[in-house]
Amino acid sequence: MERSILKVLTYFSPFSYPPTEQEVHMFISKKIKSASLSHYLKILEESNKITSKKMIGETRYALSINVFRGASSKLKYGKSLFAEAQSYLQMLRFIPSVKYLGISGSLSMKYISGESDIDIFVITAPQTIWQTRFALLVYKHLLKVFFPHIGKKLCFNLFFAEDGLCLRKNKQTEYIGHELLQLKTIINKQLTYESLKSENRWIVKFFQNVHINTDREKASIKQSQKSYSESIIENMAKKVQKWWLKHKKLKFDDFGAQVWFIQDDFELKMHKNDAES
Repeated sequence: MERSILKVLTYFSPFSYPPTEQEVHMFISKKIKSASLSHYLKILEESNKITSKKMIGETRYALSINVFRGASSKLKYGKSLFAEAQSYLQMLRFIPSVKYLGISGSLSMKYISGESDIDIFVITAPQTIWQTRFALLVYKHLLKVFFPHIGKKLCFNLFFAEDGLCLRKNKQTEYIGHELLQLKTIINKQLTYESLKSENRWIVKFFQNVHINTDREKASIKQSQKSYSESIIENMAKKVQKWWLKHKKLKFDDFGAQVWFIQDDFELKMHKNDAES
């Protein structure tokens, strides 16, 4: 069990992030009760294998005290930026095709530096990814004009459609599992986030303390089996945006019901580190 706890802290080390006890419990690979985890954390700390520090009302853990350097300012800034971003992003609930919108990346942990982007994950109604993205980009550019400190940071980098929530096999990794569980929900219509987790039960393979509602799983599978046709508007929005992205030499991966606008370099780096450890 101690080795599994150290593995969680090792995962967060490249991010210089000290997780809370609750986060260690979520991301540990073995089934364990919260009380037992507290006991093991205490043993590890007494044996000087880990260190802890109380920050903004929560005790956080790390392999080295160096992780805590600058952590307090990142947590305070992250909390402030998250609250501000949330107020602007709430407006997007009025777009009918937006079924879910969540903050991902470093801001999802409310732990961020001044240079970091606000990464956003979006789930849309079936066959509306590209027209939804167009509407979101229009909103982003308006914010860049009137509220540039927020607008310039927004990065809509991952789009799923409701009928394509299950990740491809090559994306079913510990790193992606972390990203899904770390999402901070801003908009969640008709329990769409619960359907996302239900369609990706492979997460439990990595994180055994995560609970997924099986009743929601059945409903989401029924939803995914429906077929939808692409509208003329969606087809036009897709063609124009793909042309522009290729013209600007911007990387993206289009899997139909999933479109990724993010670089996978860091994910590959994490895989390499896992293989070497």
